[in-house]
Amino acid sequence: MRGESAVSSKVKSILELKTSNCNLLVAVKNSLSPDNTQVTRDMSIRESIVRYNNSLYTYRVEVEVVGDLLHALKRTSSTINELLLILKSIEKTLNTITTGSIQE
Repeated sequence: MRGESAVSSKVKSILELKTSNCNLLVAVKNSLSPDNTQVTRDMSIRESIVRYNNSLYTYRVEVEVVGDLLHALKRTSSTINELLLILKSIEKTLNTITTGSIQE
């Protein structure tokens, strides 16, 4: 395949958080949004909060990467993993605030 260009692929991953606490989702979105403002040309990140049945809210993050398949898979996976690590930190902080103790 020397001299030939790789086939372009599009990889999309979606992360959703669901809760009845809209304020919590807004706080999560606000804490993640600064990290999502500067992305490369091959990547897009879209976020939204949607209300269902007046009692359930969903925060949705959609990560899409275009490029050769291996590159797109790695970038998408890396971005989702970074989001999950940030969410884990947020959860730990919230647990500390609500229980008054630090948990590992």
